[in-house]
Amino acid sequence: MPDFLEKGNKKDVYRYWALLDSTEEGVSVSFPDLPGCVTFGETDEEAHAEAREALEGFMYELETDGDPIPNPSLLETILKQADPGEAAIEVQVDMPVVREAMGS
Repeated sequence: MPDFLEKGNKKDVYRYWALLDSTEEGVSVSFPDLPGCVTFGETDEEAHAEAREALEGFMYELETDGDPIPNPSLLETILKQADPGEAAIEVQVDMPVVREAMGS
């Protein structure tokens, strides 16, 4: 069962592990702890930037909708879920900046 932050408890910084899967078309990104938080980049660098942007928007929506926010899993747990060839990166977002930019 997922571990969640106490309802209404917002953090200033969130860090989650993302899985990157490189193909001929580019790099897909998914966050195992955050189903539905996915993105894509044509290069590794673009995928990293898109991952941060996707996480910013996803976390902002969770906060503003009052949805439960899962605590991040350990890297070991994420790697057990990874398919062969996938790489893990830690993505960090600074929520005060995101909240200000999004207008709340």
